[in-house]
Amino acid sequence: MLQEIKRVFSKDYQEDIRYLEFKNLMRPYVKLKNESEKIDEKVERLKTLGYISDCHIKVGEF
Repeated sequence: MLQEIKRVFSKDYQEDIRYLEFKNLMRPYVKLKNESEKIDEKVERLKTLGYISDCHIKVGEF
């Protein structure tokens, strides 16, 4: 039991707790593997909202 109490004060444990709190805070805003809508429809919706992306993807030989 003393080991568990000692672990609560460790730096790793505190970082894990901070990460879990952040993850729980961001959960409503993140949707993983959302297949209910096609990519083209998502892009079109973002265009109508006026979203401008700074992302550039290079395709071809590297």
